[in-house]
Amino acid sequence: MPPAKRARDASGEPSHPLRTPCVHHHVLLKVKAGASTEAIQAAVAAAEALPSKVPTVISSKLTPVAHLVSPRSKAKGFTHQHLVVLGSSEAAITAYEEHPERKALAEALAPLVDDEITYDVPSRCWRASWLERWL
Repeated sequence: MPPAKRARDASGEPSHPLRTPCVHHHVLLKVKAGASTEAIQAAVAAAEALPSKVPTVISSKLTPVAHLVSPRSKAKGFTHQHLVVLGSSEAAITAYEEHPERKALAEALAPLVDDEITYDVPSRCWRASWLERWL
């Protein structure tokens, strides 16, 4: 007998009772060679504090790009990545973009960065209520 087909949600993705739509907001950064370690560390701390200050942010991490991990990796001069996981609604994304804490982080990063690339990837995230039982 063939395996049963999994139910799919409105986006065509396989549904799962413990996963919910979300958006991975990526920002690739070329940090200037002369940027101070202290300024970069302050930006990292501000990025990691976003989930406690911006209600629509599920998680936020600003890290160096791991360009030495794989010989296939082509960082093209980008040194850091800021990954923010958001709720998937347009309102959640707009609330993040307009939030004063996000704007303050962008202003703090501006003098440290030569270039950036920003893009969003729709995804599926584990529901927080399920995760909280295991933390």
